[in-house]
Amino acid sequence: MTVRSRSAPGRRLLAFVLCVGLTAAIFTAQRFIVSGEARTGPIATAGAQGAVVATRAFEAEVDRVDVASEIEVTGSSIGDAERVAANGVWVVVWTRVTALEDTVHGIPAELRMADGVVYGERGWFRASLERATFSPAIPQRGAFVFEVPAERLDGPTLVLTHRPGYEQRLSSRVEIDLGGVAAEPGPDAVVLTEPEIDMGEASDASE
Repeated sequence: MTVRSRSAPGRRLLAFVLCVGLTAAIFTAQRFIVSGEARTGPIATAGAQGAVVATRAFEAEVDRVDVASEIEVTGSSIGDAERVAANGVWVVVWTRVTALEDTVHGIPAELRMADGVVYGERGWFRASLERATFSPAIPQRGAFVFEVPAERLDGPTLVLTHRPGYEQRLSSRVEIDLGGVAAEPGPDAVVLTEPEIDMGEASDASE
């Protein structure tokens, strides 16, 4: 006489339940694993145009964004104003930046679109704020300049980091939402001026 175990179906069911539970536990645990990049990458603070966005190392405030087909550069090497046409549009982000602790030698800038595409500032012009040196507690106002295809200008965010890419470990970063920037350039060239010390309120800076 053959005796069949009545517990075999129960064991299979238990094994299936344990397998499902283990799989769910693995997926749940993965959600809490922090990558090395997340642990050591720049520490970002988000904000919007018109508001002061502060980090440990510096603070920034965007008071105006101009979109233009041409930029007029004054004080060129030949002594006359020069107009530079964009291959697309120039996005000129007028910003007030203040170092808070130590002197900051240049602030790398990027323009990140809603779809995640990033355009670098690349120091297009000598008067770019990206090239400035910021002494602690002395705010400077100037412009970050980006060249962007007009059709890709959608939901831009200005991203500023107080260290270059090769040494951005735990650096300070601000991400400023520029709101609805019109992709259609204005009729006039934007006059790009040198960064200047601006000790007043941001509301005074655009006047």
